[in-house]
Amino acid sequence: MKKLVLTLIVMLAFVANADAQDNPSAATSTDFKRGSVIMFQDDVTAEKVGEFPSKWDLFQGTVEVKTLGDVKAINLTDNAQIHPLFKEQGAYLPEEFTIEYDFYYWATENVPGNDGIGLNDLKLILAVTKDRSDFPGEGYDEGELTAFVLRHSICNEAEQSYLFNGNKEGGFEYSFKEGWNHVALSFNKRALKVYFNDKRVVNLPRVNQPTWMCIQVPFEYVNLTFIRNIVIAKGAVELYDRNEQ
Repeated sequence: MKKLVLTLIVMLAFVANADAQDNPSAATSTDFKRGSVIMFQDDVTAEKVGEFPSKWDLFQGTVEVKTLGDVKAINLTDNAQIHPLFKEQGAYLPEEFTIEYDFYYWATENVPGNDGIGLNDLKLILAVTKDRSDFPGEGYDEGELTAFVLRHSICNEAEQSYLFNGNKEGGFEYSFKEGWNHVALSFNKRALKVYFNDKRVVNLPRVNQPTWMCIQVPFEYVNLTFIRNIVIAKGAVELYDRNEQ
C-alpha cells in the first residue's frame, strides 16, 4: 500500500512539473515580495466618482473614477495614458522597486457594449527618459524610449506579450479569470520579473534601468478597462548571483 501511495505521489509531481513548463499559468513560483518602502499608493477609495483621479497625471485620452460593481476604480478610454503624480521632476524609480495593480478581466459574453471584441490590452510601460514630459508612445512603436513594456489582455485573449531593452520581444499564454486579477512587477538592478495572480510569468536576467512608469490603453473601448490598488514600492525580489566573465 505504501509503495502504491508513493508511486501516485511521484506521478502527480511529474504531471504538475510538466504542466508548469508548458503553461506559464500553471507555474508554482510565488517568490514575489513587495518593496519595503511605499513610494506611491492609490486604492481609489477616497476618490470622487466622475472625477479625474487626483493622484495621477494625464498624457492623453479620457480617464475618470467610476464604480464597477460595489468598488471604485479608474476607468481609461480614448487611448488614455496616465502616470503617477510625483512632485519631484525627472526620474523617480530606484534601482530596486516593485509595481502592483489590479485590473478587471471580462469573459467574452459579458463584455459591456462590445460584442465580438477582438484584440485588446492594457500596457504597463517603464520609460528610460529623464524628462517625464517625453511621451514614451505605445512602446512597440518607440521602443528606444522604454526599458520594458508589458502588454496583457483585459478580455477574450490568452496571448500576452512584452518588449524589453528597446527592440527585444517575448510572448506567452495566460488565461485570466473573470473579475479582478493582480499584476506585480519586480525590478532589481537588472533582473525583472512579472507575476500574474502570484504566479511568475516573465523572468528576464538583464533589463535596462527604468526611470518612471505609466499605464496606457491603446484602444477606445468604453467602460472596459478598470484598474485599482496601484502600489509602487522601493525594494524588490532578491537578486540571484550570476557568473559573469
